[in-house]
Amino acid sequence: MTDNIKEIKQFTSKSGKNIKFRYISPDDADMLHEFINTISKEDTFIRFSGESISINEETEYVQDQVNKNNKGDAVNILATHNGRVIGYCGIDRNTINKKRSLHVGEFGLSITKEFRDDGIGHVLSQTTIDEAKINIPGLKIIQLTVFEPNAYAQHLYRKLGFVEYGRFPKGILYRDEYVDEIGMYLVV
Repeated sequence: MTDNIKEIKQFTSKSGKNIKFRYISPDDADMLHEFINTISKEDTFIRFSGESISINEETEYVQDQVNKNNKGDAVNILATHNGRVIGYCGIDRNTINKKRSLHVGEFGLSITKEFRDDGIGHVLSQTTIDEAKINIPGLKIIQLTVFEPNAYAQHLYRKLGFVEYGRFPKGILYRDEYVDEIGMYLVV
């Protein structure tokens, strides 16, 4: 087993499910393709709102993330249950501003509907943050954005130590309504 696909952690969720965390590998494209398209159709609090991602797009994305993991520019972790992807969490180094933002990581988290509110998001997020501290050299700050109606996620992020730094009023179109996009950060 390579470092890329090593199992990081196993734990039992609040409802008694055995959950495993591991890094993504190129072989995960099919499972992640199904995962993202399922969540996209749900039109939940993620950037996708019903769009369908092709297998080619997902394969390219997964390979890009694996490459970033290998270079120390990202940490991307899957949560699995009985061999099925049920969660995904990642932190990607911010390279948009070249050297000026390399100390900043962008955080993202998704959990499938039937596994939400089972403690998985918290443990997956904390595990990903801990791995990023080790594997993304020079990381100082992790930032994220969250939709204003997503009180559950805001509560989770505050429990993890994230602090709100601002709002973009009506910055997100969510289910035919413009809602605030909240920016949060965590000093690591």
